[in-house]
Amino acid sequence: MTRHQVSRATMHPVFTGLHPCIADVNKPIPRNPVFLIIGSFWDGRKRNTKSLIPVLKGTRQYNYTIKFLGGHLYSSASNGNFNDYFNATFSMYDNPDYERKIELVTKTDAYEFMQHVADADVILPLVDNTNLYASWGYREGKKLTSSITWALGFRKKMVLFQDLAHIYGLLEKNDTDNSLYWVYNEEEDSFLNAFRKCLEYFGSKKVQ
Repeated sequence: MTRHQVSRATMHPVFTGLHPCIADVNKPIPRNPVFLIIGSFWDGRKRNTKSLIPVLKGTRQYNYTIKFLGGHLYSSASNGNFNDYFNATFSMYDNPDYERKIELVTKTDAYEFMQHVADADVILPLVDNTNLYASWGYREGKKLTSSITWALGFRKKMVLFQDLAHIYGLLEKNDTDNSLYWVYNEEEDSFLNAFRKCLEYFGSKKVQ
């Protein structure tokens, strides 16, 4: 074997056991999708978690899971801490089924983290007009968001803010396949409508 040849026996997948992460171009088999939120989210600066309140209210008839992955309240954060945070954030807004649809995942190692990303159907950056332009936020896109990086790296679908999609050049890409991204703007119910269209794409089963 010359130095220009590569033995097939030496070729191994980088992440053994992870599901393929190539985005489907055809309509998927109907299922209840998993939405993934990556990174810090407790103070609304990096992820506008409160924007999910009208979404949870407006999609009660659908089955799906929203998974929070990675964020921390402080160095000793636990699922109990997160439960307290979400109880305070969502329950006071009359969202009785949020506990059934929200899953909290903390303190993962690198391999488990990437498994969660690979297993997700849709990434939710939760970056919008409340934090995209702020000096403490993403500074009009001058500061990168890890959600977009992970979504592009794993070729995941996204529901994202229109201006954010424009910054990353995703609106142009979406013109050729409108099943990749669902975008929304600042108008009332725009996020809800985009989220609902995504659920309908996956054929999410309605609650009986």
